[in-house]
Amino acid sequence: WLDETGQIVTLTASGGSTNVQTVSVNVDDDETPPPITLQLSPSSITVNEGGSRSFSIRLSRQPSSTVTVTASESSSKISLGTQALTFNSTNGRSWQTISVNALHDSDSRDEGPITVTLTASGGSTDRQSAQVRVDDDDPPPVNLRVASTWITVREGGTGTISVKLDSRPSATVNVAVSESSSKISISGRSLTFTSSNWNSWQSISVSGLQDSDASDEYNQRVSLRANGGSSDTATVYVTVDDDDIVQPTTYTISAKTSQRNFDQHQHVANAFGGGSYSQGSRVTLTFGHTANVRFEGWYEGGSLVSGSKSYSFTVTGNRYIYAVYSVYGPLH
Repeated sequence: WLDETGQIVTLTASGGSTNVQTVSVNVDDDETPPPITLQLSPSSITVNEGGSRSFSIRLSRQPSSTVTVTASESSSKISLGTQALTFNSTNGRSWQTISVNALHDSDSRDEGPITVTLTASGGSTDRQSAQVRVDDDDPPPVNLRVASTWITVREGGTGTISVKLDSRPSATVNVAVSESSSKISISGRSLTFTSSNWNSWQSISVSGLQDSDASDEYNQRVSLRANGGSSDTATVYVTVDDDDIVQPTTYTISAKTSQRNFDQHQHVANAFGGGSYSQGSRVTLTFGHTANVRFEGWYEGGSLVSGSKSYSFTVTGNRYIYAVYSVYGPLH
């Protein structure tokens, strides 16, 4: 499809003359030239948040008429240094650049891929795209970590909640502690973590208060709220075992489940065998669950009483037993 110019035809005489002449011939090609396309280098870039990088564009060949290339971004997380480039018959094969600026945000997540679309008009109708990823420069959030999301205390007794941070804070973290019920009281209503002691457990004492009934108290909440170098919250659930003596004709065997990583999946396991039984009866508790559940044991009053999924015993009184488990991975 390219014209041929300056092709030489040589004319050489012989016999009565030895003259030599040359003729220059130009050939006008009649084939249709291929379409003009956009060329990118590179086609993907990674930019640090707050920084900038660029990619280059040129045409696959010189155009016969002006080509305008417009650029647009698919996300407000970046901005472009220019929105349009112009190519003509003299600069079509010269690289031109578009700078990409990664904008600051308040989260700590990387962004991308973000698409930059390049659309040609005029002497070309090609469209190409470049991919941009943004590496965030904000530190990851600092979260509260509790040793257990549930504890059991006796009425009139005490238990302990242990707390620390999961990463080093850039500023002091103050943790306010409060209880949701008059059935419990706490000591240690504020904790302070710094860049030096963030990984050391600090304790909150929880007391089960006396009352006049013989009922256990369930799901009494202790709330923790951080401020300063963290804005995380956490909740620990407290069960109060009543110490008032009642002489029942039957005894209650309570079998329930307790998930350690409480913030993930719930209601994926069951404890079977609980109910009302007469003294001396033989009871077997069993643990049933879906996939990706790790059974950690039967617990009573915060202590492990059996590591088997099937736990048998003779009834001698009321018992409140929890099948403790953790969930890992996606559920099937």
